[in-house]
Amino acid sequence: MNETFYLEDKTELNKISQIHSDEQAKGKKGSIYIILYLSNKKNTSFIWISRNMSYICRQMSNTMYKEPKNKTIEVNEAISTYVRTISPVNMFAPSNKNLTYSDFLSNRMLIIQSIQNGIPYSLFKHIKANTPFTETDWAGFLNISTKSLQRYKIEEDHIFKSIHSEKIIELAEVTNLGKEVFDTSEQFYIWLNSTSFALGNMKPVELLRNSYGKEMVINELNRIDQGIFV
Repeated sequence: MNETFYLEDKTELNKISQIHSDEQAKGKKGSIYIILYLSNKKNTSFIWISRNMSYICRQMSNTMYKEPKNKTIEVNEAISTYVRTISPVNMFAPSNKNLTYSDFLSNRMLIIQSIQNGIPYSLFKHIKANTPFTETDWAGFLNISTKSLQRYKIEEDHIFKSIHSEKIIELAEVTNLGKEVFDTSEQFYIWLNSTSFALGNMKPVELLRNSYGKEMVINELNRIDQGIFV
């Protein structure tokens, strides 16, 4: 059986979940295809397709990401402070005092400098707070143990190696773009953890472990932002 549902909130999700349960109780078999339309800022909708109803229910009901408040202000201040420390008079940042997180992520020369100098934990904690990733996720992305991350948190003056700093900035870029494309961080988090036909039936989050995969995710986000759906 194939069905198309238009979901706007969890009330609609619960309704569909009940329909699915009723069908199973009647002994009806076959995949239910869910097409979930979630609005973004520049277009009316994007398409998320999944073949697994239970997966969608689990993802939307149990793992909704809630964005912390006032984190944007804090990360902007942390970025400005950091850029002043790596280069007090920086030709690549005309006004370090008013430098924002988005400004930093769009300035390639500043990013190169930051990778070479290393990202301090004092900045990383603010970047981390602006992403939907857990500490375990970050440990996996950086290929280090959670114990190491916890130790860095205590030290706070820890400077990440260039290879780790580059990965931190890559994930910051993806998150920053994702939050621009989607109305909410919750929608972006759902998309990250949902199988994507355009990405070879893989979850976008699974592709973020290397630079090539990260570029594929960035390109797909840009296509969604431009209204190009696959």
